[in-house]
Amino acid sequence: GLGIVGQLYQCVRRKNALQGSARLLLAWGLGPLLLLGLQPTKLYLQYWTVLLPLPALFFALGVVMLVDIPMRWRQIKWARAGMGLVAVLIALVWIGSYVDVQAIVARGESGVTLRGWQQALATARVQAAADQTQEVRVAVHGVDPGYESEPAVVATLLGSPPFARFVAPSSPPALLFSYDQPSLYFWTIDAPATESQLQQWGQLMATQPLADRGAARLYRIPPFAKLSFDYTQLNPAPIFDAGMALLGYHFPPNATADQPQQITLVWRVLEPPGEIRQRDFTAFNHILNEQGDMAGQVDGLATLSRDWWPGDVLIQPYAVTLTAGNYTWRVGLYSRVDGGRAAVLDDGDAVDLPGLIIKSQGPED
Repeated sequence: GLGIVGQLYQCVRRKNALQGSARLLLAWGLGPLLLLGLQPTKLYLQYWTVLLPLPALFFALGVVMLVDIPMRWRQIKWARAGMGLVAVLIALVWIGSYVDVQAIVARGESGVTLRGWQQALATARVQAAADQTQEVRVAVHGVDPGYESEPAVVATLLGSPPFARFVAPSSPPALLFSYDQPSLYFWTIDAPATESQLQQWGQLMATQPLADRGAARLYRIPPFAKLSFDYTQLNPAPIFDAGMALLGYHFPPNATADQPQQITLVWRVLEPPGEIRQRDFTAFNHILNEQGDMAGQVDGLATLSRDWWPGDVLIQPYAVTLTAGNYTWRVGLYSRVDGGRAAVLDDGDAVDLPGLIIKSQGPED
């Protein structure tokens, strides 16, 4: 502020050494005020002087050149005046293009704006503080803040704490809960069937419009141990040396051939060793027919081992289409880095889940 005042003072004093820079600064400062005052176009003031310095500089230089016309009428340098006029016109065209981009952003055609994320996540931060929780489960487009834009924005704006716990938006989506603590879930993706489970189990705490995505919704979910989730519990639960326990599974009771079926596994994170986190462990699932041959395979978990926190419970669904028959589901964990498998503490490196029955479709009516 003092620097600007000093430059303007020198401009008034007309000292030759600083006259040029003072004029430039004066034009840069007063130019946007004039444009905004006349309202020829809608552009935020900070865009002019901070985010878009090049058109602002062109405008200021052009004004400095054009100001010579009334001040030196008898000694006009027409080339200089012409350059000034061209510079101003270029700046105005440039600004117009930014205004068009800004209008597109405002309509939501380029996705959720930063302001939209700020407003939605502010509610999540307040609720996390009220619940005294250190984490918020997040379902957005993407899972890696280091490479994907939405997770990066959410992780930055949400803070640390509360930490953003991202779940890969697979199809069908997985759900991540805490075994013995309530969870906050920030939901933005379009998956009505999965979100209906959140609505059934938990409480809707807030809804915030989110451009073309409809709305972001914040749910409070009870501990997994208190949820009425229909699945076959394994007792005792098989424990892998990667620090994971397979709590149970759900097979559809009336599965028919050649139709997509949802198979669900329930995992609980125990205490993963440090080297497990570095090797990116995930799940393999082999579907074996009655002869023991592999009839299908689906791999993956919605969270890699680098993001396994003790107490997490992952409800991981898979979509499969099979012919009629009786199948066994064989599941285990392996490293995406070196291919090594985690061992089951009892024996082997996989768990067999029998009883996946796919029935033939009945005759058409």
